[in-house]
Amino acid sequence: MNTQTTVIIGEILATHGINGWVTIKSFSYPPENLISYDTFIYIDNSKVFVKILQLKIMPKKIIIQIEDYNEINKSEILIGKNIFINNSDMPPLEKGEYYWKDLEGLDVFTS
Repeated sequence: MNTQTTVIIGEILATHGINGWVTIKSFSYPPENLISYDTFIYIDNSKVFVKILQLKIMPKKIIIQIEDYNEINKSEILIGKNIFINNSDMPPLEKGEYYWKDLEGLDVFTS
């Protein structure tokens, strides 16, 4: 896994119901943007592309439905996995704006 070209955009926390939906923590803003990216996860060190079919923001959590994961038994293997996108898929920022990933490890000063 090349962390220079990939960005963690979410994390799968738990299953939600018996139809394969999963609860996630989204690192995108707004969280709904997650559905617009080409997302993938790593299973046994293999890159597996996953298509997010639906995303629902509930009062205390966010749930997603992933294509081909339509029952709880299949979705359980995803628990604890990070959701990635390619760095090149992130939209460009305006001058003076930065992504958190670009600031990690730096000392930040404000005026």
